Amino acid sequence: MRLRIHTLIMLMLCAVMTAWGETVTIWSEDWSSTASNIGLSVDKVVNENATYAVVSPGASLYNTSISAGGPSGAPELMIKKSNGTFKATIKSLKGCTGDLTLSFYSNKSNKSISLSGSSNVRISNYTQSGKKYTYTIKNAYDGFTLSFVMTSTSDNARLDDICLTGEKPSSSVTLNSSGFATYASTHPLDFSNTSNYTAWQITGVSGNVINFQQITCAVAAGTGVFLKGTAGESVEIPFASTGDDISKTNKLEGITAATDILSGKYYGLSGSNFVMVNAGTVPAGKALLPASVVGEGTQGGHVKALMFVFDHIDGVRSIETVSAEAAAEVFNLAGQRISSRQPGINIVNGKKVLVK
Repeated sequence: MRLRIHTLIMLMLCAVMTAWGETVTIWSEDWSSTASNIGLSVDKVVNENATYAVVSPGASLYNTSISAGGPSGAPELMIKKSNGTFKATIKSLKGCTGDLTLSFYSNKSNKSISLSGSSNVRISNYTQSGKKYTYTIKNAYDGFTLSFVMTSTSDNARLDDICLTGEKPSSSVTLNSSGFATYASTHPLDFSNTSNYTAWQITGVSGNVINFQQITCAVAAGTGVFLKGTAGESVEIPFASTGDDISKTNKLEGITAATDILSGKYYGLSGSNFVMVNAGTVPAGKALLPASVVGEGTQGGHVKALMFVFDHIDGVRSIETVSAEAAAEVFNLAGQRISSRQPGINIVNGKKVLVK
């Protein structure tokens, strides 16, 4: 069975939406990676997004889960009395903007622990819940430093379960080696200003034609979309505060939480194909095409794989799809199988080939 699919390029005109945010963990530390190195100076600890330093009399790991009372338990960081200092330099804000939130557990209040930031960074007064302290950090930037100083001369301080979070106004999606991806988010997504990729919805199957419609505005949370760009690159999709509900026209189903599906019910993107998905769990952040949509337009829908090609021949963007069984065959643009390649444009293994 062979299907010809043409994109229906209909630009959806709508207003640009205000950016929205997703909470991202920028830095976290519970010292669990160093549980076997009690007494190790904290500047020797490795963290994926922070580097640590100490100022004499220093700070080191301490084998207890009682003093600071953090959820992770032992070990904890001990900052030594009389101006012992622990410094954390944050490598990257991971795309977050605006105010950050810092929380940690300690057996001492901020009357004993002085918290400060590097140049131009402002730190608000803390809020306290038991042994947990929470601060708001303003004007942070990639590479800024937080300093924890134990000012008391009579006792040491303990710190545990440090967490720095922020709001990121976009989501990163990595395109596969063919330059495609499907995606869905729990946030509305803004496609009004895409420069290095395009976004599409599948509007259905009519006869042997499957229509794609380009999306150029914000869409509601949970909307399944098809993305096209440069192979292997990551694209940033801005969040919006609200978006249009296109579910009446869009046949892609967005998956925003891990979902168990039955075999043969959906097609999913694999490379440059949509293939029938086996039973299993689909991770969040994907979009699937229901097999029923393909079946409606193909008199039964017994197609195991749908292969497609985007091109710009004569200014027309089109997609050609063939079943897995027919992938080795040659067709002309009228959809007729031919015995060998002919001068002009041929469909060979699902790709358009120009034969001179």
